[in-house]
Amino acid sequence: MLVTFVPCSARSAIILALAGKYLGALGVCAIFLLTLAIIALLGQIMRRRLPRGGPGQVQEIPPYALPRLKPMLRETWARTSDILTIVTPLLVGGSVVLALLAHVGADKTINTLLMPVTTWWLGLPMVLGVPLLFGVLRKELSLVMIYQALGSFEISQYMNAIQIITFLLFMTFYVPCISTFAVMVKTLGRRDALYSVVLSVGVALLVSGIARVALETLQRFS
Repeated sequence: MLVTFVPCSARSAIILALAGKYLGALGVCAIFLLTLAIIALLGQIMRRRLPRGGPGQVQEIPPYALPRLKPMLRETWARTSDILTIVTPLLVGGSVVLALLAHVGADKTINTLLMPVTTWWLGLPMVLGVPLLFGVLRKELSLVMIYQALGSFEISQYMNAIQIITFLLFMTFYVPCISTFAVMVKTLGRRDALYSVVLSVGVALLVSGIARVALETLQRFS
């Protein structure tokens, strides 16, 4: 459950790109340290509420030998086939759906529907609703969509430091990409995978919303 909260390469790229440019090295380190703290806190909470797992599987280490080609290829395919059979179709299909929505102008409707989250709770510009929603397809896609939504590569012209921090925190804890979810369904089961999604969305909203309120309060009294 907690693995999905660890920043993957795509989420790390967003943090390094935005926080590194507008918040500096201290901002980048602060976000990663906060991530570790949240994971540790969630681990303690879930350890008390969820049943303890078994000791794991103890396997006997076989004697070393040169690998045979046929078993090696079969094992390689078994471990990487999900990329071709699950991940790639979902990424391609999701990108097509996103392009079609933008073509018919549905992005404006989506932004309006997401106003309670983007504008009222997170305090972000309304146009960031689509990047937040479709970050579930590919996290790095959100960074490109931010530039497209704001119409500029200098997002500091449209978002202040508090908004940038709020956005980064939400994207850091927000549900991982759809390909990760598909693999989780296969390995953990539908129930645990859906529970992980609900947990990540709830934590993302809670952490980013509290951070926004706290930072705005400090700014008001400073």
